[in-house]
Amino acid sequence: MSNTSPDIQKLDLSLEQYAQIHPVHIEEKDGKKVIFSTPTIPTKWRAERLYINEPKTLEWINEFDPDDILFDIGANVGIYTIWAAATRGLNVIAIEPESQNYAVLNKNILLNNLKNKVTALCLAMSDEEKISELNLSSFTAGQALHGFDKPMNTVDVYSKKLEEFNPVFTQGCMSMTIDSLIERGIPSPSHIKIDVDGFEDKVIAGGMETIKKGKVKTVLIEINQNIDKHLEIVKNLENLGYQVDNKTDPNYIFRKF
Repeated sequence: MSNTSPDIQKLDLSLEQYAQIHPVHIEEKDGKKVIFSTPTIPTKWRAERLYINEPKTLEWINEFDPDDILFDIGANVGIYTIWAAATRGLNVIAIEPESQNYAVLNKNILLNNLKNKVTALCLAMSDEEKISELNLSSFTAGQALHGFDKPMNTVDVYSKKLEEFNPVFTQGCMSMTIDSLIERGIPSPSHIKIDVDGFEDKVIAGGMETIKKGKVKTVLIEINQNIDKHLEIVKNLENLGYQVDNKTDPNYIFRKF
């Protein structure tokens, strides 16, 4: 007796029909190919604009050595995670708390056969370990601007403060720190990318011991110059021997000299 459901047994899809149900976007450049699952408009938009949205981020990743380790904090559906692992051969720790994004992130790891290169963790990163809530601005894969613990985010890079919003859904979520991940055996990063919609200062605060050890070569972080706590990030990293090597609003790249 077959274990396959009768409905599935009768299913006979063309490649075109299958592609409509499980759409993907493929990018090929210089003999390298990456595949992105695109089940929603935002995921399709992110995949199609791989070379447009943040070209400096791609340039930054392209300078890494193959044995480097990248922490992609706020990975969303893994556009830069997949690029780093597939084209540079990096080991990546991709951290994304939102459930819809996390599912597509793992689908992208599968599509690109990167299970031995990428570890995806469904966590919020902060300055403390805590079980709380992730307040979602949208329940759609590929979206961002969610708020851990409180329904707060930055509306855009010019916001002067974190602003409250009405969440469409509240998801249970746990936060950890960079330092606590290292203490639990996650390998120390060579590079850190942080994009967490206004909570970047907390992520840095939770990773100061790791950063102080000097193994982190570069940090790419979204800085809002209108938020005082973000300006403190610049000072704190400079005090640890990092300098702003590249600045493309709103991303700052800090390099250890």
